[in-house]
Amino acid sequence: MELIMISGGILVVPVLAFITSFLFWPGTLLKAYNWYWRRRLGLEVHYSHSGSYRFCYSSRGTPGGATPSLLLLHGFSATKDMWLPVVKYLPRNQHVVCVDMPGHEGTSRTGAEDYCIQGQVARIHQVLRGLLANRMPNNGFYKEVFMEIVGEKSRHSLQENLHLITSPVQVIWGKEDQVVDVSGAAVLKTSLPSCQVEVLDDCGHSVALERPRKAANLIMDFLSALEVNGENAKKLS
Repeated sequence: MELIMISGGILVVPVLAFITSFLFWPGTLLKAYNWYWRRRLGLEVHYSHSGSYRFCYSSRGTPGGATPSLLLLHGFSATKDMWLPVVKYLPRNQHVVCVDMPGHEGTSRTGAEDYCIQGQVARIHQVLRGLLANRMPNNGFYKEVFMEIVGEKSRHSLQENLHLITSPVQVIWGKEDQVVDVSGAAVLKTSLPSCQVEVLDDCGHSVALERPRKAANLIMDFLSALEVNGENAKKLS
């Protein structure tokens, strides 16, 4: 009986510690969870500086492999770690870079000019040039970012600039998306006839979290097809 009670006591302590952490320090628990998975998946966190501006990103592998490098960008109020479930199903030799978008997690927070679509694009170009050479939801900062994203300056930015896209495009959309209606996939297909559209059943807005294995497989199929087409084009030339 004493042995059973001792074993039970030893088991109760970590369970209580976990529950306490979940209730009072959920952010710390989430960071520990993401740290564990980054280590397990071989992702390393790096920082790229341009003047006083700092970009945070995680990466694995090296460029120049059999398929193009993969740059993964998260959405509003998320972080680079939202891609961990997808990276889990990508080949180990696939070069992957997951970036904290402007003002999120480890990347610098500046003025509102960085949070509109045009501002974020400019900052991503900045960090890419650099590479080649505590999330707090519902606070004032995220409200500012959200207002910039849905503001007049950004609202129609994609539609107005679709004609400028010349690179191959893959669209993966959840059929049950309650944030951005899935009809947008058809709009993109009409404007970009050559783009590859995949609509996933039983999936909402967060494809990377809800269907990570399927998303990873579709992405790798797309990258492999690009590589094959590129090799064929070289042979013909």
